[in-house]
Amino acid sequence: MKTKGNTHIDLSLSLVIFIVMLFGLPIRSNAVIVDRIVAVVNDKVITLSELKKKAEPLFNQYISSDMSEEEKQKREQQIMAQVLPQLVDDVLVQEEIEKNGLTASDQEVEQAIQSICAQNGITRDEFIEKLKGQGYSLERYKKQIKRQIERTRLIQSEVKSKIVVTDDDITNYYVNSMGGAAYGGPYYELSMINIAPEDPEDPAAKAAAEKKAIEAYKKLRDGASFAKIAAEYSSLSSASDGGKLGKFSADEMDPFIRKIILKLKPGEFSKVIDMPNGYQIFKLDGISNAQDVDIPDLEKEEIRKKLYNQKLEERFQEWLNDLRAKSAIRIML
Repeated sequence: MKTKGNTHIDLSLSLVIFIVMLFGLPIRSNAVIVDRIVAVVNDKVITLSELKKKAEPLFNQYISSDMSEEEKQKREQQIMAQVLPQLVDDVLVQEEIEKNGLTASDQEVEQAIQSICAQNGITRDEFIEKLKGQGYSLERYKKQIKRQIERTRLIQSEVKSKIVVTDDDITNYYVNSMGGAAYGGPYYELSMINIAPEDPEDPAAKAAAEKKAIEAYKKLRDGASFAKIAAEYSSLSSASDGGKLGKFSADEMDPFIRKIILKLKPGEFSKVIDMPNGYQIFKLDGISNAQDVDIPDLEKEEIRKKLYNQKLEERFQEWLNDLRAKSAIRIML
């Protein structure tokens, strides 16, 4: 009877502990805290012990022995409240990794460790000793490497292909980092055909130039290349470069020309314009937010990588926000 009585007590206690874990009610017995649920993410449960393990480095950093118990508990709650959303995100990300079959194998993890050893010129045993010196076990480090590989795959599949760093992005960053103001834009990239009369004072010469300009305009309207017509008709030195003039802000343009340019869409050209120095046809090649700046190639690539990583992080956070919105998340901290 005594054995049966003990069995009955044990089963009852197990049932109580299960109910406590299910509804998040803490039990204290001899200063031992029974684990409880602090969040449910879709079908995955996050427990208090998992949260504390994740928050432990911050506990060690921000909770000191000279604090009162009340201060310690308050600080601990603050830290856990900050760490729990990270833990929720970890669960969501891991679910997506598993759903999309992006998990890393043990062999891939081992290859990554071998690569790290080779890069640092150390043996595997030396690497393990270094880990121990930093308070890491090999198994714990393998788990971290596995998560890194899987996260990288997830980012590549969900986010990476959508990231674009333009030349304007690089130029604006370069200008700002050098202490200059952003170019502000927009900047209008223009090409021009200029047909000047041989003698501006001679009406016959002016008439001949106008006729030539109208002829050039008709060819453009029929689909001829602007660069080709510029090379054939324009009297400017830029004719050999397709009539390209460069980039200009609206303020840099003559007010009369500005009105004409602002009505054009990229790729469109104006009608023949009678100007003091000849008959002109403008083409709007494009609109950008940055002026031309000579950036060394090496520096340009460094900026491109930096901006890419920034955009990657921003896009990943957007993706994560969408994932949170579509998920069932319940916080019980």
